Amino acid sequence: MKRTITLITLAATALTLQAQQQVIDVTSSAAKAFYATQEWEQAFMGYYGVETGLEPGLPKDEAELATLGQVRDFLKVGNEEADVRAALTALNTLIQQQKIAGTDTSPMLMQIAGTLEMRAADFVKDPNQAKPLLEAAAAKLTMSVDPAKGFPNFLRAHKNLANLLFRMDKPVLAKKHFIKAIELGDRDAVSFGILGAIYMDEEKYISSETALRNSIMINPNITQFKQLLGNVLLAQERYAEAKEIFAEMLMKRPDEANFWMAQANCYVALDEIDKAARNLEIVRFMGKAN
Repeated sequence: MKRTITLITLAATALTLQAQQQVIDVTSSAAKAFYATQEWEQAFMGYYGVETGLEPGLPKDEAELATLGQVRDFLKVGNEEADVRAALTALNTLIQQQKIAGTDTSPMLMQIAGTLEMRAADFVKDPNQAKPLLEAAAAKLTMSVDPAKGFPNFLRAHKNLANLLFRMDKPVLAKKHFIKAIELGDRDAVSFGILGAIYMDEEKYISSETALRNSIMINPNITQFKQLLGNVLLAQERYAEAKEIFAEMLMKRPDEANFWMAQANCYVALDEIDKAARNLEIVRFMGKAN
């Protein structure tokens, strides 16, 4: 029989229903928060390059090659926002000229333009102003993997598009491109982690757990994905395993009240009431009890 996680017997330190849901609800908030971290910034800056084998390579068109040379020079200057905008202007100018001339833009150029469009959106604080940039980025990246005019096995484009669609709250579309990127050989912890978050929202807990464990194996330092794994184990009522996940996280982040409360939920489910009370007392001492 399914056990209800509650602390009714501990009236003085009871978790309210709201507090319980805050801990155990299956959400993607932790995954989306990853995009604000330094790890994402470092990973993102690697998305401008070219990987042979699963990518179309540099274009042969002279105008495109000249524009890519301009982009390279702009991105070397050091003022990132201005550099990205200048590079994007050069790319969009060429793309528009090719459109007027009835010439297809190469998949590589579309991928770079879409990625820079994503980056330009990061500099815009107003979501309404960022939205057109994100939509333009999605359109360019989609064209870069188009079966007819693009390069359908373009790993980097699938990966960028998947991340972009997830950030735009389109997880179903994002999942398709994450899976394609992984099929093509992507072994990035971020790809597995966000895919795990999507599966978790779909309540496909086994698939979510598998993806998240792959992510943690590749990079055990991304806290958001460990937290998601703990939530997945809670959703499966695997409390003994979940409490160990949160215990490991508390070793590195003892000031995180949600981790203490999540572990308290596990202790209650395992009839370890004294330990649950201890955790909640710690939260109260931290001044973060509800």
